[in-house]
Amino acid sequence: MKSITIALIIILLSPLTLLAADYNVPIKARSVYADDFDLDGDNDIAVGHKTGWGYTNPTLSILENNEFGYFTLVETMTFCGYQKNIFTAKINDDDYPDIVAFRSDHSSGEADRYIRVYFNEAGQFNNFVDYPLNNGQIFSDINFGDFDNDQDIDIVVVSNQFQFWGVLYNDGFGQFSEPYYFDLDFPPGWIACADINNNGNDDILIAGQQILMYSYPFNSPPLVIEDDFYHGYIVTTDLDNDNDIDIIASTYLFIGITVIHFYENLGNSTFQQHEAIYDYYVGTELPGYLNGDDLIDYICGSPAGFYAFYNQGNMSFTDPIFFPMTSYGEQGQSRHVVDLDNNGYDDVITLRYHWLELPANMTILFNDGSGNFVEEPVAIEAPTLAGETDFVLSNYPNPFSQQTTIHFEIPLSGLVELSIYDPGGRYVTTILNTELERGAHELTWNGRDARDRLCSPGVYLLQVKWQGQRLLNHKLIRF
Repeated sequence: MKSITIALIIILLSPLTLLAADYNVPIKARSVYADDFDLDGDNDIAVGHKTGWGYTNPTLSILENNEFGYFTLVETMTFCGYQKNIFTAKINDDDYPDIVAFRSDHSSGEADRYIRVYFNEAGQFNNFVDYPLNNGQIFSDINFGDFDNDQDIDIVVVSNQFQFWGVLYNDGFGQFSEPYYFDLDFPPGWIACADINNNGNDDILIAGQQILMYSYPFNSPPLVIEDDFYHGYIVTTDLDNDNDIDIIASTYLFIGITVIHFYENLGNSTFQQHEAIYDYYVGTELPGYLNGDDLIDYICGSPAGFYAFYNQGNMSFTDPIFFPMTSYGEQGQSRHVVDLDNNGYDDVITLRYHWLELPANMTILFNDGSGNFVEEPVAIEAPTLAGETDFVLSNYPNPFSQQTTIHFEIPLSGLVELSIYDPGGRYVTTILNTELERGAHELTWNGRDARDRLCSPGVYLLQVKWQGQRLLNHKLIRF
């Protein structure tokens, strides 16, 4: 008994070494998302918490980016709700991203459940609207997309316990329809939304005993993408740069094996499956640009850190590289991948969930541009070309509405690529990829993505490469 007591004393008195990017946000932090809430060109952070009926811990927390990847907690909101998966999107007709969350009300003696939208008013979240789900059952996930192709963000919810999903349509002014519900034959896992068919409408993907794809107006049977394997998690991204959205889905087997399936989108609602098997646990896949190429990589979490998988092309990935992180006795973790220090490379936010205070319950590791992750933000160095003068770039007008003219000068001839990304680091379009002579050049961007869809108002990142070398990022603001 004495030896146990001494060991406990040693643990309690041992100093904890916190990372430079360790943060303490309010307790029960469960989900995280990032967006540019104040439209200053830098991603801020929203944290969702688990808040029970009658409890007073915050349910949403906002951290403001000081433009260099350091954050300050500036606002909290408290209401009853389990924020397993919050998101931000432009819900109404202004330029500011709003926050979408779950809310429960037990004052009637029964659980009344809502979608709560906090409307962003010039960077402030003072007003919200609750939209009733008209269903007292437990909802396990939430996501969003433009399902009816009206350029407005709609919302989809899913219930694992009660085997159904539903959609709420946006009228364009931040008001939503009554929910439309659809039954499932199995308990769903996660949901994902993307324009799989390239027809302008986002589709809904539901993972579980099958992978099903529902397409608007949702009155036809779903496309069965997978029928032989259970998947608990699903995410979408363009893995092979062919402008078709591919699918990543995974499951963890109790025998200690993780299976990840990549469904390569071949067009015409056909997919080719690729498989990766690991003899250890890896968590949910989160895509992002982790090194200096143009291919989407991804990370997977683990209780002791995360694994990074680098895309080699042809739907193949490197063996994972493990990045360890300190555990503070948390009950669970969640992550988000996004560029926070504005250097063009995606960083990793990790939340640690516990009902008690931890030494640090949020940690940010910053991408140095070569696929390594460090504790401090990584600044953009002034670019030079082989000892010559700097690459010169500007655009006018900025902000712009219909189109903007981009002027640039290169001191050396070579292959020049100009690509545009949204604030979350997601690819939008490539407006130039060709050999150019040294000197001044000019071109325009019409505010449309690679599928010729008009982009939403907001801040976009113009990424410049010369001879495959990433040189600089330039902000474009569309209103």
